[in-house]
Amino acid sequence: IRLYSDTMAHNQADRKYFVDESFGMTVRKKLKGNYVLVAARYEGKVISVLLILYDRLNAYCHLI
Repeated sequence: IRLYSDTMAHNQADRKYFVDESFGMTVRKKLKGNYVLVAARYEGKVISVLLILYDRLNAYCHLI
């Protein structure tokens, strides 16, 4: 969530695009078994994360 929030702040995004820690907790709790986080690292630092939400037929990707 911190990386996403930092990116939104850097890009001067409208506040409606920001999420807080409860977003991550809600995903973990309500979508258990239907999401995956994929992190890209460069020189030991996480530089990008994908949140993939899926079911039996579809997958949706959200860049964090």
